[in-house]
Amino acid sequence: MRAHIVAVSAAAVIAILIPAEASATAATRPSPPMAAGRVVTPSQPGNIRSEHIVFRPGTRASHPIMSQEPTPADLKARRPLNASPMTGAPLAATGTSGLEFLTRPYVTWHSINSVFDHCNPDYSIDNKVCRFDGTVAQRSNGVDPSFSSGYAVTPGGGDYLYYDGHNGWDYGLAYENVLAAADGSVTLAGADSVNPCFGQTIIVDHHNGFSTRYAHLSQIYVSPGQSVTRGQIIAQSGNTGCSSGPHLHFGVYATGSWTAIDPWGWQGTGSDPWPSDPGNLWLTDYGQYPIPSAPLNVTAQNAGGTSAAVSWSAPGFNGGTNINIYQIVASPGGITATAPGGSTNATMVGLTAGTTYSFTVTAGNAVGYGAVSAASNPVTITPNWAASYNVSGVARAWAVNQTQTVTVKVTNTGIQTWPAGGANPVHLSVHFASAAGGWPNQQASGYQSWLTDGRYALPSDVAPGATASLTIPVTAPSTTAPKVVEAEMVKEGQLWFGDWSPAAINIDPPEWGAYIDAATVPRNWSAGQTQVFGLLVKNTGSQTWPAGGSTPVHLGVHFTTAAGGWPSSGAWQTDQRYALASDAPPGGSAILVIAVTAPGGGGTPIVELQMVKEQQFWFDTHTAVALSAGPAVWAASIDLKAAPRTWSANQSQTFPVTITNIGNQVWPAAGGNPVHLGLHFASSIGGWPNEQASGMTAWRTDQRVNLPSDVPPGTSVTWNVTATAPSVAAPVLEAEMVKEQQFWFSDWTPVSLAATPSVWASSFDLASIPQNWSAGQTQTFTVNVTNNGNQTWPASGSNPVHLGVHFAASAGGWPNETRSGFSAWLTDARITLAADVPAGATAPVTVTVTAPAGSNAYVLEFQMVKEQQFWFSNWTSRSLLSGPALWAAAYDVSSVPWAWTAGQAQTLSIRLTNYGNQTWTAGGANPVRLGLHFATASGGSANSTTWVSDQRFSLPADVPPGTSVTVPVTVTAVSGSLVLEAELVKEQQFWFGDWASAAVGLGP
Repeated sequence: MRAHIVAVSAAAVIAILIPAEASATAATRPSPPMAAGRVVTPSQPGNIRSEHIVFRPGTRASHPIMSQEPTPADLKARRPLNASPMTGAPLAATGTSGLEFLTRPYVTWHSINSVFDHCNPDYSIDNKVCRFDGTVAQRSNGVDPSFSSGYAVTPGGGDYLYYDGHNGWDYGLAYENVLAAADGSVTLAGADSVNPCFGQTIIVDHHNGFSTRYAHLSQIYVSPGQSVTRGQIIAQSGNTGCSSGPHLHFGVYATGSWTAIDPWGWQGTGSDPWPSDPGNLWLTDYGQYPIPSAPLNVTAQNAGGTSAAVSWSAPGFNGGTNINIYQIVASPGGITATAPGGSTNATMVGLTAGTTYSFTVTAGNAVGYGAVSAASNPVTITPNWAASYNVSGVARAWAVNQTQTVTVKVTNTGIQTWPAGGANPVHLSVHFASAAGGWPNQQASGYQSWLTDGRYALPSDVAPGATASLTIPVTAPSTTAPKVVEAEMVKEGQLWFGDWSPAAINIDPPEWGAYIDAATVPRNWSAGQTQVFGLLVKNTGSQTWPAGGSTPVHLGVHFTTAAGGWPSSGAWQTDQRYALASDAPPGGSAILVIAVTAPGGGGTPIVELQMVKEQQFWFDTHTAVALSAGPAVWAASIDLKAAPRTWSANQSQTFPVTITNIGNQVWPAAGGNPVHLGLHFASSIGGWPNEQASGMTAWRTDQRVNLPSDVPPGTSVTWNVTATAPSVAAPVLEAEMVKEQQFWFSDWTPVSLAATPSVWASSFDLASIPQNWSAGQTQTFTVNVTNNGNQTWPASGSNPVHLGVHFAASAGGWPNETRSGFSAWLTDARITLAADVPAGATAPVTVTVTAPAGSNAYVLEFQMVKEQQFWFSNWTSRSLLSGPALWAAAYDVSSVPWAWTAGQAQTLSIRLTNYGNQTWTAGGANPVRLGLHFATASGGSANSTTWVSDQRFSLPADVPPGTSVTVPVTVTAVSGSLVLEAELVKEQQFWFGDWASAAVGLGP
């Protein structure tokens, strides 16, 4: 027998050659025990004869070995496909000689060091070795110094063939599984008494005139008389008998005569020197593994929802056994599906919308899975009906019953065209709601969450990928309860889309405010005089002014002896009402041309203008115009239309104010008694008189603002002022002029303020959240949280804001937890913020959470909580993928050198690919690291007793699923090694279940 060591690659086969025929006592090899509990009884068929094994020991040396076996490409070059392996003549339509039945007795590539000698395969010496393809090595060309029966092909060359007289093939299996090459029954399982140098041996009769021999075994797993099937594990290779190194001797015989034959037949140009060969016995004319080749023509297409349809063609070779399963794997993510062996398509489900996937397919038979196919075309998963929304054009401030025109842009992110018409059109729904969550939240609330539901038609059909812009009138409900305006598409009569977009809003009580430009009011009147002039009035409130109906809005004009509006109506001498030409919406203006008549008595110092909602109320704002006749008049018109209506405690805001001197005195900006603008937040309207009447308690603040310059009668000045709200909410902001140390003007301008509650709102960026969790698994990731409210989130104190992270059976936040009787949440982890988060700011939060022990966690949910007080009203959920955590890797060890010397350090690179569903962390308490160990045999951590060194190397960065990383390493060889093995380890936890090894040769 010719021993061998596993070589690095098929292209460059390099091994340490040692004499094959040495005595068993001289062999240096491990001695693995027989399988536990197995008793092998040797059996000697009567027709097996001595094979005349002769031992020719040599000295140990290292030489390159030429390839002992041609590739499929070599065979094509030597003879046409479908040509006879014996003569090269064309075969029948089947493309076979009718005798092909063998597959290789292993499932992955192994080197072949010794061939079947066609010149005399009976272990006698004729000074030449003839390989099946016609290659001849002759003793006269040179002899391998390490083995006297190995001869060179070319004179003086090192291209040795082994070995003279050999009657089988030696494969490089070192204590590895040996498989049956075809169906049959065991005729020998143990020692061959006729040929003891074969050591522990199995012979299988295939009942077609041929038998196969498996020799030098370390363990035997079958018994004489037992039936075996192709690819069945029947033994473990080894180093028994006269072998000088672990390998497998594989021989084929004509059963009746026990004539050794070559399963390759003869493929040389001349006649076969060994006339007993019946021809090529390998299935498909080439030595195939007993597993399927890669499936072909893998294609994929989006199947809608979260699925994809994958199709393929069956492999060109099934491994000699029917294909019974296909496995389909999605990348990224590693989601798998299986299909029966007769299938050529499958549907992958559970994919993530918006993610681009490719798919590979692997065929399996009773022996195992074969080669992985080439990746399919990439496919981006798109739901049937899906949308994205741009709601930036939706107003955030509303008043009850207010109608505003807003713009919503919607994009078709699905694969179906949205019909604008027909029986089931797609519409945009805009609804005011108490909380975000779309149609699922509306259902969960018992149909109470939505206070309105407005449907709006599309302007035309919207194709996938297209965007439509809808400018639409939206009316707020009659209550201040809603907290969001939400946009969601609906296919009428069929379904609501699965995505929606909310916008946080405030709805204030109704506000009736007006600005009246009195610049055109005449200042001189005579008794009973009628004058016609135009007035500009602007709706500064939140409600539309109706021009008609039972309670229309009118302009009231009255001559009075004292300014003050309706509260001072006792001083009015006349009261004339004027109708609007049409309704005036919020922000709208109207010009009224009116005829006004002065009272008959004369002596009236003031004309006052004020809006009135007939039969209901007078507006709070009024404008007074001092007339020229009479004593000194200190009167002002103050325009506060730009003043903010919403304030929070202690908030400072800057806004423009326009004041007009409608008296007959110049207002001094400086001096001993300057005129100042007084701004005060108050509990009620009424200016200085109201402050006095309240016992000086109505005003909560009183801020004085200097004029930029003197203001003559009839002129105006506009400038920016800054006001600061009190710590307690005030319903009114009032402006009133004051002549310091002398008097307050008798007119003032109030603005009603909306109560501004504290808003605690948040949003979450879940881009880095893992979707795959196994029971009890702990993972660390980052969540970016944004403060969408108006309050700073305290990170500490008695009531800090924390991030709540909980695994749940269903989505719905704290309301869902309470409705479920506190059973929806399976875990509730609270994560502390690193620092306070101001309103509008975003903070990264590092989260470490552990999945529950059960398997009913379908979502991972995030919701902020102010401890001991309340949960925020919004939350975000992430659906989880079922299935255990998968830690799997592929290793590229092609750069490992074969030649080493003991103690030598060499630098190389190992490329790793994450085929699992978990991110490999490069740091932390339990990082994933690359382990490289020199060993006497391959087998990974399960065979760690063979390791003679173990070096660990850190990853350069985290490696997400589906990605690869190259790790540069410097490794030091250790004497006694036969392989260098790569295997990943999660430190302090586990070794990965897969590894890769490369054979190495250690010189002196």
